[in-house]
Amino acid sequence: GVVQRELTQGPAAEAGAITRMSKLLGHGGTYGELNAELCNLLANGEMGVATPGLIAALKANALDQIAIDQPNYQSADLRGPSPGA
Repeated sequence: GVVQRELTQGPAAEAGAITRMSKLLGHGGTYGELNAELCNLLANGEMGVATPGLIAALKANALDQIAIDQPNYQSADLRGPSPGA
């Protein structure tokens, strides 16, 4: 079930998210630190859809979490080509 998938897939999903957020923000940190900073930058308008790599990173993070929470979920909108790809 979802708990087993979280235990087995969660660490890799979190590591991937940390890598993507670190690249966007230009520095490392914990998942919580990077996520909070990214949320603040988005809320303040300092980052947005025009930020290079942002949409692809957010999409990858979402897909990793969906694979854990809802592994049978299929959506052409989510699985289609990334913007700028």
